[in-house]
Order: sequence, then structure tokens, then C-alpha cells
Amino acid sequence: MDKRNILFIPHNAYHTYNMHLIMKELQSLGASCQMLNIDKIHHEGVTEEAKRLNIKTVPYTPLFILKYKPTAIVTMNDWGAVTKKNILLANILGIPTFGIVEGVQDFQDTHLKTHKGFKPRFPYVRSRFPLLTGEYDTNFIKSKDAHIIGIARIEELITKKTITPSKPKIIINANFSYGKYSQFAKSWIEDVVTACKELKVDYTISQHIADQTDLNTYNVSNEHINTLVSQGSVLISRFSTSILEAMAMRKPVIYYNNFNEKVDKFLSPNGSFETPRNKEELKDAIIKTLDTPQIYIERSKYFLNKHVSFDPHKSSAQRAAEFIFTNRQHRDIPFKNKLKIVCDEFKRRYLYSLLNISL
Repeated sequence: MDKRNILFIPHNAYHTYNMHLIMKELQSLGASCQMLNIDKIHHEGVTEEAKRLNIKTVPYTPLFILKYKPTAIVTMNDWGAVTKKNILLANILGIPTFGIVEGVQDFQDTHLKTHKGFKPRFPYVRSRFPLLTGEYDTNFIKSKDAHIIGIARIEELITKKTITPSKPKIIINANFSYGKYSQFAKSWIEDVVTACKELKVDYTISQHIADQTDLNTYNVSNEHINTLVSQGSVLISRFSTSILEAMAMRKPVIYYNNFNEKVDKFLSPNGSFETPRNKEELKDAIIKTLDTPQIYIERSKYFLNKHVSFDPHKSSAQRAAEFIFTNRQHRDIPFKNKLKIVCDEFKRRYLYSLLNISL
């Protein structure tokens, strides 16, 4: 069997953490793993998290595929400045590419209709093997090479120790990252904080590392959001993986959408959580959720299982590692087949654009 040399390309700290769990499983299968550090192009905490995890990263160079000679490439963002062109190159060279869905995902790029200057991302259509979080993702990723693996960092939260505070406390997730819907951030935060104050309920805000909203006049914590949620009563958030993470920790959530966010994922909760659209509805939702938290926790189990796959006999990291380890393709691809890969790449992107335009 040929030696496996698998290159991981994280974009941020939580990618780094999730990937290191998979790397450990791959190493137990006999694979060699490397983690490419692209912080000098896209700095969002890879260096710090890798140091915390005692992972030695390899430096980015423009020709890193030729330098490190990977037999597979794994990303959680296959549309970034570094990854999109190099995944295409890897596909041409016959190097298998795996795209792990990083959490909740706006597969349809619904923000494009209201955000001028943003370009379609085409998430997870470049990678040869998309690795999906749950059954829900199959509504958007139709590739025959897709495989459901769950997501390791959410799976770990199921056993996380939590407490119920003696006094109700609301945890607010401020996540208006990368410029998406940032024009609504202040009004969103103000609604949630004002609702808490009018109800005389304590609150703490967790601000995403890429959120640029000025929150100096509010109660903001530097603790990790999952630590805050584990010690709080209810999480209030817009579109975010934190909603699924809170569910995994058996904490009720409220999805507050006061600016008509159109991402499908949290629009049909089927009773798993409240979906208020203005401040008065939000106050009612907070009262209901604090009065009957256990009802929402029980209802959210079905929602969580639909969106995140769990296997009681095999961890998400193991499932991912086994799939990555066993799926490979011949490296010596004839020239005409390389041209076909390039043509197929642009054809997929064109069809994806048409799909989004028609929504």
C-alpha cells in the first residue's frame, strides 16, 4: 500500500481543532499528516490554536502542492483565496480533495441578493469528496462522491459538563462576520439587549473573532462561547453553528431574525426553538423558553439529529479518517482528462450560479 501523506488546510482556530481530531485518527491508520499554515494570508487563529494543540504546522508557499507532495488535501473552506485554485490544481494532478462542511452553511449564498460586491463562493463543489455534516446537507450537495461524517467538535459537546444557573442568564451570540449583514448588527444587538433589560434578565455577549461591531457599551465576555453557553440558560443567535452546539449541550436556543435573513436552515424549527422577528416577539420567546426549557431541549433532539449525524459506535473523526484514508485516485491522469476536469469545474460553477439566480 502506498504511503499516505495527507495535507490539511485550516482557515481558522476551530478548523484547526476539528482537523487535529481527524489527523490523530488518520495517524492511527498509518497515514502521515501535515497542517498547512496560511495565517500570513488569512489570519484567524491557526497559529495560536496549533501551538495550543502542540501541532507543528508547515509554512505556506505558492507552490505548496509541489513542495509537500500530498497524496490528499483536506479543507473546510474550498472557496478561499488559497484553496480554490489549489484544489482545482490538485484535481488536475489526480490528488484526491476532501471538503469538510464546516458547520452551518449557506449553500445557496442567499446574501448575494442584498450584498453588492460579494461573489458566489460555490461552497463544497470544488472538492472531489464533500464530507457532509448531516442528512440536511444532501438537499444541496448532490455529488455521488459525497459522504456524511457528522462533525467532530459538535459531537464532543454532547458529554460537556453544563450547569443551570441559579438566576436566568441569556447568552447572546454576536456573529456578523466577514461583512455579511453587518449593517444590521447594531440594531440586532440592541433589540436583544433591550429585551433582556426590560425583562430584568442578565445577559452576556460572546463576539465572534471576525465580528467588527463596536460592543464597548455592552457586557461582553472573552470566554469561549461554548463555555458561556454551558453555564447559561438560553442562547440567542442569528444563523450560526453555535445553535447546533448549544443543542448538543442540551441548552435551549432562540433564533432571532429581525432583518429577514433567508438561509433555509433555521426557518422551519418544528417547535424545537422560537423564531421571533421583532423585539416584542423576542421578549415573548424569552419568557416561553425560560418557563419551559426542558420542552425545547427535548424537541431539539430531532432537529439536531437531522442536521448533525451521530454514530454511537464510531466517532465523527474516525468516520472522516476512514473515508479519507480509503478513497484515492490514480495520480497519472492523461492530458485530455485533465482538460475535462477543468471544463467540469467551470460547468459546475456555472450551473451553481444559475441555481442561485433562480432562487
